Amino acid sequence: MSMSNHYRNLRMGDWATRFRQRTLANPNYAFDTVGGRYVVLCFYGSTQNQGGAAALEAAFAATDIFDDSFASFFGVVHDRADIEQSRVAEHYPGYRFFIDLDGRVGRAFGALPLPSPEGPADEQTSDKQTNDEQTNDEQTKDEQTNEVQLLPRWVLLDPMLRVLEVIPFTNDSTHIELMLERMRSLPPVANFADMDIHPPVLMIPRVFPSSFCDELIAHYRQEGGEDSGFMTEVDGMTIGRLDHTHKRRRDLLLTDETFRTACRSYVERAVVPAISQAYQFQTTRLERYLVARYGGEEKGHFRQHRDNTTKGTAHRRFAVSIFLNEGYEGGAMHFPEYSQQGYRMNTGGALVFSCSMLHTVRPVTAGERFVFLPFLYDEAAADIRDRNMKYVADEAAKPPAEETTSTLEEN
Repeated sequence: MSMSNHYRNLRMGDWATRFRQRTLANPNYAFDTVGGRYVVLCFYGSTQNQGGAAALEAAFAATDIFDDSFASFFGVVHDRADIEQSRVAEHYPGYRFFIDLDGRVGRAFGALPLPSPEGPADEQTSDKQTNDEQTNDEQTKDEQTNEVQLLPRWVLLDPMLRVLEVIPFTNDSTHIELMLERMRSLPPVANFADMDIHPPVLMIPRVFPSSFCDELIAHYRQEGGEDSGFMTEVDGMTIGRLDHTHKRRRDLLLTDETFRTACRSYVERAVVPAISQAYQFQTTRLERYLVARYGGEEKGHFRQHRDNTTKGTAHRRFAVSIFLNEGYEGGAMHFPEYSQQGYRMNTGGALVFSCSMLHTVRPVTAGERFVFLPFLYDEAAADIRDRNMKYVADEAAKPPAEETTSTLEEN
């Protein structure tokens, strides 16, 4: 191993790098969506190495740990032959493999050397800034030497995707025993911090009057909603996609100016000052006048996601959910990186949270859940939006200008 190699030095409490990488089943797996459970990354080298094979065998035997509820296991493949000869396979729940032939995951977690040894290893963070911009087909010139440069290790992450511990491989099996012992000693996910943690969510009651909520629901019933998709990124372009396993919801964009003006006014008066007070952020723009319905008859839901992970959505700063009704079952909002607690508001109340926070809407099991769902941002973010619209592939996915550039008046 060259003495000039510099590796990222992970410490307890470090936030895991967000990245997208191929798995055996998914060509563009978003790692940051797995929050809300413990995670183990295994940089095992090759199944042809005794140590690598033993590590995988032990992990696959620990089904009491890796069940996708308490914890998930990700093997990281650096030997092309492991893929070509089908030496590794995924098993659900619990077990997946990243195909890391370009080394981006290995570099991010200190298993492979960083490309530019300009400074101390623990200060090398440039890879964190760039790996989301790399394409899945990239291959480094050092692919053939990955195994030689690799520092085999287990990286244990908590449900917030922060480093719990890094356990280097040893020449015997003690590293395996240590990993299993450590995982089995962890508290339940619901108590992973040994105390209650509340997500940084604003809860604002009485944003919309209940009579106005009734009007919006009546308007929705009159006009009807359309099947709702979600934004994803393929080859650098933001596209809309429908997948009922990921999201089941029906939406209505408000075009009536009377409704739009009223919605904007209520948000200006109740939500904008609350964001300014809590976060010292001055909102000036509102995107989307959208009423959404999650129906119990189709188990309406939205699986774990963030709202700003594509170029076409990168400008979004705050998501707002204004609850228009009560009386349904299920449908609570969860922020799994922080807590297993569900959140909802009374009629007219709002939940406001950063678009970068992982969140989910659990299935509505009875009745129907109506919400008004705008995004808020500022002038600097508006510039980002304008620059990135060229990356939105589908014209239908681009909101009309008036939906995204309504300037909120300062109080």
